Amino acid sequence: MLHTRLTTAYGVETIAFGPLTVPEHIEICIVVVEKIPVAVFFRHLPPAAWIQSLKTAEVKVWFQTGSAEQAREAVCSRVDAIVAQGGIADGCPLAAAASDISRTCLFGPEWPDAPMRVVRNRVAEEWASRDARTPPPPNPPEFIGSAGLGPNDCRMPKFSAILPAPETAGDFEEMCLAAGESVNL
Repeated sequence: MLHTRLTTAYGVETIAFGPLTVPEHIEICIVVVEKIPVAVFFRHLPPAAWIQSLKTAEVKVWFQTGSAEQAREAVCSRVDAIVAQGGIADGCPLAAAASDISRTCLFGPEWPDAPMRVVRNRVAEEWASRDARTPPPPNPPEFIGSAGLGPNDCRMPKFSAILPAPETAGDFEEMCLAAGESVNL
C-alpha cells in the first residue's frame, strides 16, 4: 500500500471536474489507500456527497481556489480548509491585505534553510536580522502548537514550517504564516 511506503505526511489532490474525478476516486481515497489524511480539491468544488463521504471517513477536505466566490461556496460546503491560490496578482482578494511580508529562511526544521515569503509576526520580527539560515532546534525542545494531520495530532516544534489550519492550536505569533507571490502587491 502507498501509505506503508511513505515516511512523511501525504494527501491526495484532484480536480473535481467531469471525467477527471469520479466517485470511484473518492472511494479509493477512503478504502483502498486506507483513509488518506487529506483530500485536496482544485479548481472545482466537489459534490456535497463526496465531501460528506470523506469527512465521515475522517479524511480532511481542503479546497484550493483563486476565486473569492468559490472560497465562499467552499465555506458553505463545510470543507476543512481553503488554500488561497492565484497567479502573480489574481490571488490578492483571497490572500487578504497583509501589510508586512518578508523573505526568510527562519522556518523549517522540516526543510532547513529554504527561503519563503511570510507574514511578519512576532517571531519573524524578533529574528529578522538572523534569518538567513534556519536556527537549530532549541534544547530542550520547544513546541509552539499542534496541528491535526488526518487522524493524527502533530506537535509543532519552534520554527516549524507546518502551516496553520483550522484545527491548529497554539501561539500563532510563533508560527510560519506563508505568503504567496500575490500578497501585498
